[in-house]
Amino acid sequence: MVNFLICRKILWEYNNSKLWNDVTYAFYEFGILYIDVIGILEALNIMTGKILWRIGYHHWIGVTWENHFYMPQPVNHTNTFVSVRIYAINLKTGKEV
Repeated sequence: MVNFLICRKILWEYNNSKLWNDVTYAFYEFGILYIDVIGILEALNIMTGKILWRIGYHHWIGVTWENHFYMPQPVNHTNTFVSVRIYAINLKTGKEV
């Protein structure tokens, strides 16, 4: 049983307008969090809350709790900035980690 629930939100910024939306898809398997979106990813350490890395990416990203990750070729998009933040919630307390 995993004690942490991963919630995802992305902030789209376009021409100074902002809108929060859900990340398209993510799942956890064998110690790796897989995320399928396009843009800039900020990954948080679920134990400390510190940002592990921030990087442009395309399609699938795999993140392990040991702070290792892999990514395909990054892509650039004009006029649109996508920020993805990973939140960890302790399932026992319901509080953010």
